[in-house]
Amino acid sequence: MLVVILLPVALAGIIRINFVQDYIADKVAEYFSRELNTEITIDGLSITYSGDLVLKQFRMKDQYGDPLASFNSFRLEINQLRRKQARINLGVIRISGAEFYFTRLDSNTTNLDFISNYFISDEPAAQAEFDLYCDRIVLSDMSFRYSDLSSDTAKLAYNFNDLDLRASGFIYTADSTGINLDMLQYNSPELFNLQHLEMKAGMSAKSILLSDMIMHTGSSDMNLSLSLKYDSLKQLFEPFKNNIRINADIKRMAVVPAEFSMLLKELSEVKDTVFLNGKITGLLREPLLDDFTFEALPYASFRGKASVSNPMSLDSVFMNLDIIKLFVDPVETKKLAERITGREFTLPPQVYNLGDITVRGNLKGRMEQFYAGAVFSTAAGVLVTDINVRQLDNADKISYKGTLSARNFNLRKL
Repeated sequence: MLVVILLPVALAGIIRINFVQDYIADKVAEYFSRELNTEITIDGLSITYSGDLVLKQFRMKDQYGDPLASFNSFRLEINQLRRKQARINLGVIRISGAEFYFTRLDSNTTNLDFISNYFISDEPAAQAEFDLYCDRIVLSDMSFRYSDLSSDTAKLAYNFNDLDLRASGFIYTADSTGINLDMLQYNSPELFNLQHLEMKAGMSAKSILLSDMIMHTGSSDMNLSLSLKYDSLKQLFEPFKNNIRINADIKRMAVVPAEFSMLLKELSEVKDTVFLNGKITGLLREPLLDDFTFEALPYASFRGKASVSNPMSLDSVFMNLDIIKLFVDPVETKKLAERITGREFTLPPQVYNLGDITVRGNLKGRMEQFYAGAVFSTAAGVLVTDINVRQLDNADKISYKGTLSARNFNLRKL
């Protein structure tokens, strides 16, 4: 009986001996180095008298021998460690002084692929032996670096410094991962400074869910929910080319596009606030917009429904707009398009005489050829159209086919 009582006490004492703890740390690092076919080191491991697990100076390289991740301290406060009905609750995780390096090597390869390939299989997931929970995650004094080596031009690199994160309600199962993100903030000299981000996030091998997302940056605010579905994670690197399905509910978005110009350099010329709200569904490359409002003054505003194909290409974009109200300043919009694309656009001389244009009805087609079944209110008067419009090779001339009627229209302005 005495042996039964003293054995756990002796084991608890032995496991707190520095030599034993260092031995365990070495064996853990050795195991995962072998499993992931990379180099992992842990300088120290300790177990406190309260039962907390502390790892010190963790370092991990990718399979190319470059740094991938490191942290000064990892503390697992196992205040509720229990296994019951295939559930484990870890309590609180605290990580400080961490550095992460993410590198895109080419259009299909990143330095993280060997980890995702290890944990994610294309085969149907087997029944999990347990589900993993965590009450709270606290990350402090972190830095993150993203590099893109796939570009033919100069290497792209983004740094995220002074990164702090608080999260709760973490869950990991065989099928998915979920977390309640309470706060995320960072400073980025190349990108934009994130002042606050919170949301409920979930991810599986073929989907991402971000709900109740609230985001504040230096100049922009967002409140939305979003889900993406895809066949593989690699498709996310070229989202407008692959079959990625979106379901978004934008409650409020007030964005200064120039703030995000490092994501898409063409945005650098759009320095006015753009307002968005509404629903977006369908494929990312062929989105459907419902009950949608877009406002980018002094250039244009839109309220209604729309379907769009190839939204990232001005040359080939196709739009079908069911318009409750559309406002366009042709001159200012032309100037903006030229600044964004670096190309010169020629408008027919008649357009300059129409001034600001307000439209309701249906517009369908491309920039150079479209159908207009709509009412146009202009500085010259009102036009009611049921016509097909085509811009001829000579940009000063336009071909019209269909019917057109006018109310109080000054023809001398054309």
